[in-house]
Amino acid sequence: MTIAQPKPLRLERTFDATPQEMWEAWTDPTHYAKWLNPSGIDLVIHEWDLREGGRMRFDMPQPDGNKNPQEGVFHLLRPYSHLVSGSEDKSFLLDVRIEPVGKARCRLLVEITGVPPDWHEAAMVGWGQCLVNLDVELARSTPIGGQSWSLERVLDATPEDVWTAFTDREVYKKWISPFRADAEVHEFDPRPGGRGRFTMIGENGERYPEAAFLFLKLDKPREIVMFEANRDRTDIFDGHPMQMRVTFEALPGDKTRLVLTQSGLPKDFPVDVARQGFGACLDKLERVLA
Repeated sequence: MTIAQPKPLRLERTFDATPQEMWEAWTDPTHYAKWLNPSGIDLVIHEWDLREGGRMRFDMPQPDGNKNPQEGVFHLLRPYSHLVSGSEDKSFLLDVRIEPVGKARCRLLVEITGVPPDWHEAAMVGWGQCLVNLDVELARSTPIGGQSWSLERVLDATPEDVWTAFTDREVYKKWISPFRADAEVHEFDPRPGGRGRFTMIGENGERYPEAAFLFLKLDKPREIVMFEANRDRTDIFDGHPMQMRVTFEALPGDKTRLVLTQSGLPKDFPVDVARQGFGACLDKLERVLA
């Protein structure tokens, strides 16, 4: 009698990374250890023999202290496009394909076979979190060059109120554009690995290029770090990844010192324009907070 095999699990997602960068995230143990555990705890890698037939062995620590040891074999390695790993007898397999998208992005397709049906739902949740972790790891490992600048403002509001203005979608859209009209916010998920996308509307109804960013860190109510990949754009920002860090310091009288620092601005872009634009945004923020 033939025993039916469980259906494979399939995941697909597009990332702001080249196929080479994605390949490194899957094959460099330093990067791999940072994102593969859904719990967010780094793997402890004991063996990593990156060749076809080579073995891997690592612990996937759990919050309850369980080391959760894992091991497997690299079955197929085709740089930048296809990787298969799993158990030596191939009863469990992880089939990873990487496809280029545009000039500097890629699509990741993952097929997982050998997961018992009763575990499918939990496995999909766990792997979904792993891919969020992967997004963050790719962003954190991206070099940030270009120009940097900072802007400081004392606001007549508590850090908690200012924090809300940066993390509540309905409040955020009212001040994030320097123009009179509210921004159109298309996506807003304020958690590590969550994404934001918005469009600014100019004075004459002109629509500016969509701004897309990834939340890297949220330390309520002290610090927020965001990353903009700027891949495959059609303006001066194309190919210039940027990072923005915002800190909130409590001052006497229920006031907050806000310091905003942006890194990675293209060398040909006037820093004063960026500073003035964000200054106008903070003027609107003050009115919203009032």
